[in-house]
Amino acid sequence: MLPSLEEAIAAIKAGNKEKGRKLLADILQADLENETAWLWMSSVANSDEERRRYLKRVLEINPDNASAQRGLAMLKQKQAQAKPAAPPPSGGLSSRLGTEPPASPAPVPPPKAEEAPPPSPPASDEPTDLSLKDELLPPPAFRSAAKEPAQPTTPPPKSTADDLISELRGSPPPVVEEEPVEEEPPDEKPSKKADPKGNGVINFLNSERGVFTLIAATVAIVLALAACVVLNLVFQPLAQQLSPTVAAVLGTDTPTATFTPSVTSSPTSTETPTATPTLTPSPLSTRVVFDTPTVTPTLTRTPTPDRTRQNGQVIGVTSGDTITVLLDGQEVAVKYLGIDAPAVNDPNLGTEPLGEEALAANRILVEGKQVRLEIDVTNTDESGRLLRYVFVDDQMVNEILLRQGAARLILTPPDIKYGAQLEAAEQDARARGIGIWGLQ
Repeated sequence: MLPSLEEAIAAIKAGNKEKGRKLLADILQADLENETAWLWMSSVANSDEERRRYLKRVLEINPDNASAQRGLAMLKQKQAQAKPAAPPPSGGLSSRLGTEPPASPAPVPPPKAEEAPPPSPPASDEPTDLSLKDELLPPPAFRSAAKEPAQPTTPPPKSTADDLISELRGSPPPVVEEEPVEEEPPDEKPSKKADPKGNGVINFLNSERGVFTLIAATVAIVLALAACVVLNLVFQPLAQQLSPTVAAVLGTDTPTATFTPSVTSSPTSTETPTATPTLTPSPLSTRVVFDTPTVTPTLTRTPTPDRTRQNGQVIGVTSGDTITVLLDGQEVAVKYLGIDAPAVNDPNLGTEPLGEEALAANRILVEGKQVRLEIDVTNTDESGRLLRYVFVDDQMVNEILLRQGAARLILTPPDIKYGAQLEAAEQDARARGIGIWGLQ
């Protein structure tokens, strides 16, 4: 079940930027055209460059979004004050992965110094619920329409994600100083005089410690009696079952009714007692053998561990198809099976087109999350990286990246366990012309 946009905004307002960022990433994973989610993602970005990409994505979806225009204008002004203007980076994540990039909107001129900022609406007009039209679209960081001209001596304050969240939560309540409370001196109780009569036992039993000791002793006695009753109920049937066996072993169950007639009838009576003891213990001995093997089945059953699937936590994202996972306490590199994403900072290839966008898409899907790694046939590649299918909440990340156009399908036998599923995902991205298929 996907989280709602209201949950993500509530987490950001509560100061939990990391939780809000993860919730927004889950929402964007399902819907890359969510204008409001991209706008709020820009408020929790880790850098100005990342914030600029998110705002450009908002303008690609809706070129008339005033909040995104003001945010980009503020970032340009901030960059101009810090250093000479640099050309903006090529398209954002979703412009290459999702839809065709529309015509870039006209730059918004910086606000004039003489214009006064618009008055803030009264407190009664502010919505109390988390609506998508009034409170979600324009984050407070981008509502200020006018800024003072930059002074040559002191640069203007930087707008950070923490400032945005502090504005959303409002001013903190005033601190109320509490008056110190004077501690009352403890009541001095008069010391009890020693009992001249020597009734120490009675005084001890009348005290709190004596009552507690008496209660503890009573409870111990009751528990001991209960244990005796339970042991009696448990071992009495067992003793009844073992009594014939013990009697047979000790030889106390030997007398029979045929012994007396055999002595009086013939001199061969001496042979009769020899047969009787041998027949009587024989069924008892078989019963002993029947009772003893009952404990053996529980000792032979040992579960076989499943080596084809392992769980770990993603601690790093290297490229669009490579991650670092903490697996059984060790950091291992994992290469996605069946796909090949554009390279990023490769010693031989450098950074290929859409390499940064594929890296960002992979981060949104798996960064900091628990993943399940599933092996096919080949364990590692020539570089020693594990070759795995990666799952997050039972969704295959390999398939999602192919469907977003962030990677190409590479099937190498015998690792074709999910070949048909991955091929269908690539055909869908190719038909829509998104991601790397939009460059052709």
